[in-house]
Amino acid sequence: MNQNTLLFKQHDWQLFTNINTLPQKAGVERSKILILVAKELTDNALDTRTNVHVNYVKKQDGTTRGGHFFVRDNGEGIAGSNEHIARLFSINRPLISTKRLRLPYRGALGNGLRVVSGAMFSLGGYINVTTRGRTLKIQASTNGHTTFEVLQGYNPIAITGLSLEDFTKGTLIEFCTTSSEYDELGSLVWANRSIYLNQGNIYSGQTSPFWYDSDSFHSLLETCADGVSVQEFISNFDGCKGVKGKKLAALYEERNANSLPFEEAEQLLEGALAIAKVVTHNRLGSVGKLPISLAYHKVKTSLNLTAAKGQHHATLPVVVEMWAVPKNMGSFLFVNKTVTTANIQTSFQGKYAIMYYGGLETWFEKKITTPVGIWINVITPYMPITSDGKNPNFKPLETSISQMFEKVVKSAARSVKRIDKDGQVIEVISQKQIIGEVLTQAIEKASGNGEYRFSLRQLYYAVRPLVKLGNNTDLKYSYFCGVIGDIENEQGKDIQGMYRDNRGLLIEPHTGREMPLGTLSVERYNRPKWRFNKVLYIEKKGFFELLKSQKIGEKYDIALMSSEGNSTRAAKDLVDLLGESTEPTQFFCIHDADASGTTIVEGLQKATRARGARTVEIIDLGLHPKEAIEMGLEIETFRTKKIHKVADAYWDYQDWFQGKRVELNAMSSPVFIKWIESKLDQYLEKVIPPDTHITPLVNQKTESFLKLKLKQKIMQQLNIDALVETAYQDYKTPVANQIKKMDFVEEIETAFEEDETLSWESPLDESIEQQIDEAIDDFEL
Repeated sequence: MNQNTLLFKQHDWQLFTNINTLPQKAGVERSKILILVAKELTDNALDTRTNVHVNYVKKQDGTTRGGHFFVRDNGEGIAGSNEHIARLFSINRPLISTKRLRLPYRGALGNGLRVVSGAMFSLGGYINVTTRGRTLKIQASTNGHTTFEVLQGYNPIAITGLSLEDFTKGTLIEFCTTSSEYDELGSLVWANRSIYLNQGNIYSGQTSPFWYDSDSFHSLLETCADGVSVQEFISNFDGCKGVKGKKLAALYEERNANSLPFEEAEQLLEGALAIAKVVTHNRLGSVGKLPISLAYHKVKTSLNLTAAKGQHHATLPVVVEMWAVPKNMGSFLFVNKTVTTANIQTSFQGKYAIMYYGGLETWFEKKITTPVGIWINVITPYMPITSDGKNPNFKPLETSISQMFEKVVKSAARSVKRIDKDGQVIEVISQKQIIGEVLTQAIEKASGNGEYRFSLRQLYYAVRPLVKLGNNTDLKYSYFCGVIGDIENEQGKDIQGMYRDNRGLLIEPHTGREMPLGTLSVERYNRPKWRFNKVLYIEKKGFFELLKSQKIGEKYDIALMSSEGNSTRAAKDLVDLLGESTEPTQFFCIHDADASGTTIVEGLQKATRARGARTVEIIDLGLHPKEAIEMGLEIETFRTKKIHKVADAYWDYQDWFQGKRVELNAMSSPVFIKWIESKLDQYLEKVIPPDTHITPLVNQKTESFLKLKLKQKIMQQLNIDALVETAYQDYKTPVANQIKKMDFVEEIETAFEEDETLSWESPLDESIEQQIDEAIDDFEL
């Protein structure tokens, strides 16, 4: 036979049996095969969401080698017979996977165990699997299959050194190759990185129909096992598990999912899209800032996949996280918190900072940078890959990653101490200077990269460790607040997204509603219409209960406000908000007769560089030193070297305030009430809305009251209660029988998947009401 006519046939699994062709399927070079094997076994262990241990097996002489290690989890163990478990490690088997559904979890192809087994086949050795009370020794056999024997007297403690572990639970896998090629330690580096990144939030929902285009959805249906019905299939999708999902599946009767042709598959997808809700980026979860990171940044983006044949396209949420870490921690690319086989390198030589990753390149012109390692993690339900070895395709994320690289590298440079080559500090930086340098980075951390509002105190906790790192000093909260105020004044605006914690209270008259006084609560405040026309700012909110008991608010139509001492941003914001209302409002203030008390009105009224002055007049009602003396109140004396600032309105008592003071608390309750009423009696005008408000309100109330009274008369004459009782007896039994058929726990769980903010009673009430509506649909009086 002519050599040119020779034909050869090779099965796909045979590529796993040769160490020189295994890298083609694994996606890594030969030297990294065992690194990948350890990582794949670790991924499977991490999927149990329990504690995972990975380490080298020690020989009796205490030595270890890279080709002999174990992976241990505390999950439920591997179900099935001994033959089934051995078959899982065969390479000549169909490509079976539970990960065909698109979810933000580890793994993509179901190729992981075949790579593990391929290493055993091509290098020689064995895999010991301890699970559910027995240990199987699995070895390669002919034609890509495996053999097993049940080991008696196997000692997991001797293998792992984990003396406190209960080995009747979970799974222990011991991998050992007889080849000396991999004796050098280092095979666990990817496994350990994946374990380290196994933190933060994780997605707890189901796959979403929005994550599939028409083509991939039909392909998923085709690969379903025989006997899986359409209802069983669609119940795995977000929003399709309950009643709505059952109604959708009922259109296909009891047919197998893999029997649907393309057109019907597209109709099923369309129905699922109609009843499902889009899964937000927040539900995907993230790792968050790591203790080892010098800088961290997160972006939210989307991946759009266009169908080739159908009408429906896929939109997948993507969360990209990037950390700058110390250079000795290396650089890694993760997808859904597990290391990928894609290469990543960074270079900080010369004029540019450069990163090579997944076959792509990004760079920026650096000024001052610190050489760092870069960790990138992509969380997404589906990551396009370029090979059997699961090399991710980062091209759709190229722009986001480029921007993040520059951001974290520059942030890392700002977070590192100024030291010389010998490690000695060469520059002492003030706390204020460091706060200014790291403020943007801290705001990103406190706000989740601009996604959330954040408080001044949260910003303080984000800044404090960076100040400690910068000059080894502790940052005090009071000093920090002052610096932030200075920064806002210098910039001429407030820090975007930041709010001050509640420090005070607003009490409305007539409604009795109380609102904690913070910048965030003021932003959300809606003034009740025509309930008050005055606001009294009180230095001490301890008087509120006394004023409430005497109905001062109701008598004078005056709201009570305090911010515990000097006016806060929130108090000024509220004055501005109420002053800009169409309802006329007067503002008053009472305070102690001391130097700081005199400046409260001034602080409320005047402008700063960050905000303008109040546009309304704030009337100072005292306490004035003159009236305090005339009332015979106790005068406190004190000594001080400091010159206390006094407001201009009290200039003639400036010397008196330097050593004397009188508190409002010096008045007894009856004296205080008499005093405040004497002040407010000059402004007694009560609230009467204009005709434009009263006339439509009168019409509305007349209609409402008339209908209510007529309804009461009609119900009384028709003896409604008796009619209702008769109808109830007729429907009680059939409704009860219908209710018994319902699986309310499933209904509640389905509702939780669609809206995590619900209480269990809401879906329960909705389900019961729906059943009753259907049962009494034919009711007629």
